[in-house]
Parts: sequence; C-alpha cells; structure tokens
Amino acid sequence: MNSAKEEVSSQAIATELERLCESATFRNSPRLCRFLRYTVESAMRGEGEKLKEYVIGTDVYDRRHPYYPSQDSIVRTEAKRLRNKLKEYYDTEGLEDEVLIYYRTGNYQPIFRRSERRSDTTKMPAEKTAAAPNETSPGVTIAVLPFRHQKGDSEAAAIAAGITDDLIFLITSTDGCRVMASQSVALVHSRTSDVALLSSVLNVDQVITGSVRKDATHVRVSVTGVHPSGLETWSERFDFTTNKNDLMILEEQTASAIMARIGPHESVLRHMQARVPTVCLSTFPEILSAEAAMDQGTSASLRSAIFKFKNLAARQPQSARIQCGMTQCYYSLALLGERLTPEELQEAKIAAVRALQLDPEMGEAHAAMGCSHLLELNGEGAEEAFRHALTLRESPNIRQAYADQLMTLGRFEDAAIQLTNSRRVDPFSHRQRVSTARLRYLTWHPNDEPDVLREEIQYGPAPTQVLLFEAELLLRKGREADAANLADTILRNSDPSSAMLSDLAAILALAGLTDKARELVDRFQLLSQDALVSSTYQARLCMALRDREACRSFLKVAVAQQEPQLCWLAIDPKLQDLRGDSIISHANQVSRGPGTGWANS
Repeated sequence: MNSAKEEVSSQAIATELERLCESATFRNSPRLCRFLRYTVESAMRGEGEKLKEYVIGTDVYDRRHPYYPSQDSIVRTEAKRLRNKLKEYYDTEGLEDEVLIYYRTGNYQPIFRRSERRSDTTKMPAEKTAAAPNETSPGVTIAVLPFRHQKGDSEAAAIAAGITDDLIFLITSTDGCRVMASQSVALVHSRTSDVALLSSVLNVDQVITGSVRKDATHVRVSVTGVHPSGLETWSERFDFTTNKNDLMILEEQTASAIMARIGPHESVLRHMQARVPTVCLSTFPEILSAEAAMDQGTSASLRSAIFKFKNLAARQPQSARIQCGMTQCYYSLALLGERLTPEELQEAKIAAVRALQLDPEMGEAHAAMGCSHLLELNGEGAEEAFRHALTLRESPNIRQAYADQLMTLGRFEDAAIQLTNSRRVDPFSHRQRVSTARLRYLTWHPNDEPDVLREEIQYGPAPTQVLLFEAELLLRKGREADAANLADTILRNSDPSSAMLSDLAAILALAGLTDKARELVDRFQLLSQDALVSSTYQARLCMALRDREACRSFLKVAVAQQEPQLCWLAIDPKLQDLRGDSIISHANQVSRGPGTGWANS
C-alpha cells in the first residue's frame, strides 16, 4: 500500500472509498466505482503489483480471451476518466476530506495520503494574498494558465483544455507539488495579463503557460515556464500526429511529459519537508536546459550538458539533481560508443557518490549510482541500485536506464515492461525513444519489417540513433541499397560524432560500399588510437570491413581498458560471427565485472 506521507490506516481508506462511491460525483458512474473499488481493495490486500492493464480489463471490464490491451484501450480510457472524476470530487464535494485517493499516469495502483489544506486565495488584494501557500507551506507551488489555441478551431480548443486540466490534476497528484486552484488563477488572470503581477499576487514558485497549434495531421504544443520575476525561464515543444481515437491519451501523455521534466526530484521537496530555496529557483531554468540537452542524446548535446552541469555545480554544490545529471551524461556518451577518459569515468563516479551523500532518499541519485556501476562493469551493483531507485520514485528516466541494463543481460521481456511504463508517462523523451528502438532492434525477427522501429503514433521526428538502428535492420533484411541511402541521409542531415561515423562506415561496408566506408575511416581517422571512439566500437567497424584480426586486436585493447561498452558484446548482432572466438569469451568474462549478472556468451 502506498502512502506518500504518513501512513494512512486501512479503516480510513475504506471509509474514504465508501464516501467516494456514494458521492454525487460518482453515484451515476457504476463502472468507475467498480474500477475504483477493485484497485483500492487489491492495494489494501497488498496485491497492488498485480494491477496491470490486462488484469483490470478481464476482472473489471469483463474482457474475454483473446484480449489485447494494445488494441483495446478501455482500461486506459477509463483510468483517465477516473482520474478526472477524482479531481472533480476533491475540488468540490471532497474539499474537506482527510484522505486522498489518486492514481499516477501510467500506473493503476492507487495512492493514499493525508489531505493538506490549501489556503483560500480567491480574493485579490492590493498587494499579496494573505497566508499565501509558499509562505507557510513546503514543496513547490505552481499556477497553470489556460493553454491558448487557434481561434475558431474547436479541436485545438478541446486539446488545449484537455492538456490544461490534465496538467493541473497531475501537479496535484505529484509528491512535493501544490497547484493553485483554477478558480483563483482565473480570477486573478481576468484582472491582469501581467504574469509577474499574477505570480506576485498568488505568491507561486512557477507559472506554466502554453499554446496549441494544429494542422490537418499534426499538433504542436509549446509550453513555457515563467519565473515570479516575469522572465520566461524554460520552454519545451511537443509534436505529435493527430489521431481522434487517441486524443485523450495524447493530451494526458503531453501533460505527464511536462511533469516528468519540471517535477521535483529532491526528497525534501517531494516529502514536503522544506520550501524551495531561493538559490534553487534561480538555477532551476538552467537545470532544465541542461537536462533538455542531455535528453537530446547526441554527442554534442551531451558534452554541452556536462559543461552546463559543471557550471551549475560550482554555484549550487548542494544540488543532488545536478550531480545526477553529470553521471547520466557520461553514461549516455558511453552508450553512444564514445571513448571516455579515466578522468571522465572518475568524474562520473564522484558525481554519483556526491548525489547519494546529498540526498540518500532521492530515486535519481540511486539511478545515477546504477549508471556509475555500469561504467565500471558492475552489473550486480547496477541492478540493485536501479531496483532501489524505483522503490523511491517511479520516474520514466529511471525505468529507461534500468531497461538499458536489462537488455545487456538478455532479459528483453523485463526491459520491455520497464519501457512500456516509461513510454506511457513520457513518449516524447529522446532517450526513451532510442532505448525502445534499441530493444526492437535486438529482438527483431526476420519476418518483421525494418520500420518496426517507427512509433505507431509519431511523437516528432525520429532521433538520429533510431534511424541508425533502422539502417542496420535494412541490412539484415537484405535491402543493402536502402540501408546505404539512409546512411547517406544521416550523413547529410546531421553533424555525426566519431562514434556515429564509425556506425555509418560499418553500414556502408556491409551494404557493399567498402571503398566509401574506407574513405570515411581514413578521412576521420576512425581507427586511430586518438579517435573519440571506444575500442569496442572500432572492433565492430573492423568486423564490418572484414578485418577479423584487427577486430580481435581492438577487443584486446577494450578488455585491457575494461571499457563500459563490453557489456553489450554478448547480444551485439554485429559480432555474431565471432561468438565462438576465445577473445569474445574473454571479453564477456571481463564484462561481468565484480558482480555476476552479465549475460553469458
């Protein structure tokens, strides 16, 4: 049973459940009451982990075999209706209830916690509201302005209203966050369009504004965060293709993706044990900027993020979130195939240790330690860290990092579960989309088409790393010309790092364009000792160039240096022709590291 703050007794939960089902809000919604009762009673029996979409579909909505949740969205749709009904209830009839029951997006386990009364801010005084929330209350206080939309476009208006409502509800449901009542915001907003004045009157830590634009097939949602001073401190853009059958899900996912980015990570904020320090508010926009660069996942953006995190750490040395960002960036560079220096590996470890020292109850800090363990080829320590991180916070980024590790173990079904949950919360994340493509690439069957990597619902342009995986699948499908054309497109339209150039040269070689591949290798010195490419990736390139001895030589160097990329050898399709070679067996033994969890060759 979950309790975000103090423990809530079973009797108090049962009483609240009956009050909800008998309320005017729920009285005429028997299916939602059945959903609510089934999940709450299951959680009270300690069976919350069993509350999956398939189980609810069969037990609550009487779906019969064969039942495919991916094709029948009844549970997801009803879960959103239930969350909206709960919000409506607690905004009206349930204002004085002592116990709150709510659900996080993408999760069917109910959460129970004691209610925290909000101050009444419906009157607009000449200066500030008396007893404003963030003067007396801990956590982060946010005001959400109604998202703007194109005039005369009823569908855009509906999407804008849906995202606004979902965002307000999610902020209410997020540990460590408070949201100003929409009525209070509307009253102040009707008297002033000055966001700085509105922030001052409501005395909030952050104001969120946004807009929705659409054409016949695409929707663009732009979101902006405004500091109490009135400065626009961060912005994010979310693109998706319209699908009227899934619009409610897309609205909810957009709102949850916003919260995944701006929600508090620090345990003292999430547990409502402290207010947001002034220094945190001043650096928060820069932290979000660094994290956005980190999510882009290219070599250049990751190096830029590391530079930003280091500068932030010098100004705010007590921020565990900043330390976590540095470790995650170095780990992401290793995933790209970049060569990390001993100094960089040490920096990654020091940052992870520092994050844990600063905030041992922060899920992201334990996930950063998991990434540090992976850089040291300590699979056992990494899995323990990721598992513990998820008990503290079910973040989509933690799930994505854990899924990457599970793939190295060959535990693809477990990785798929983590990524499915991650995608439900934030399908726009580049890191999550690349990890999903990596999993589909590793589990691809010859009967599948290469475009299996593309999202069923497009969430913006495909990251370049996804296109690389698609080119490699085209090769495995025997479509060498298409693979070479896609590699050429990537070369023309991006600024590839040395590691990506290594991958592109390998694709060209395997597509039969060996001369063109060698031209790339020579021009960018991809096989030199000074190249910013790991020896493991250089070995893969040599294998594509049909130079088996050079491949073995680079693998020996990788083993001697204990490169982080060794953990992928056991499942890397590019090296399958070397499976029986002694150097591969030796490399796999090294890649198991101090733990015992790495995949066998």
